[in-house]
Amino acid sequence: MEEEPQLFYDPGPNRFAFFAGVIMPAISITVEATTHICANIFFDPIPTSWHLLLVIFVPLAQLQVWFALRRRQADRLALAGFLNSVTIGVSIFYAIVYLPLTPIALLALLFGLGLLPLAPFLSLLGSLIMRRQLKRLAATAPQRSFPSYVEPTSSRETRPDVRRQANTRAICGRRKAAGDLRE
Repeated sequence: MEEEPQLFYDPGPNRFAFFAGVIMPAISITVEATTHICANIFFDPIPTSWHLLLVIFVPLAQLQVWFALRRRQADRLALAGFLNSVTIGVSIFYAIVYLPLTPIALLALLFGLGLLPLAPFLSLLGSLIMRRQLKRLAATAPQRSFPSYVEPTSSRETRPDVRRQANTRAICGRRKAAGDLRE
């Protein structure tokens, strides 16, 4: 009796996604929150405590997604997908905010500096890589079915005569509410 090979997606360690999505944002947030270097020279990227909570959320959420990918936890895909979506949104916002500093950061990168202003772009890149891995993991995860007591909700799953009766009741209900009792 031969066993069928199990199809599963192994994301592997993916060190770049971990570095770009978790390590770089954490370092960038720590440096900016302690030294206010960008706030003193260019603009304040973290003007309120709400902004600080939002940017701290990015490496923490990406760490959760990375662990879910690494452990191949199919039961945590919905949470990981939601966290990754929020992280992509925050990263896009800060990538747009840091867009004017990108040429300066690229020039400074030639001299060994300039990674901190590129942290939102790296975070976005790491988030997109993890998003692709989440999709691959979801494609190979076992599909869950709904319990048998769940009734069909879409109009395609119900019989045409039941739809017709429901539409008639809905129309008659509107007429009675409007005061028009014509039948």
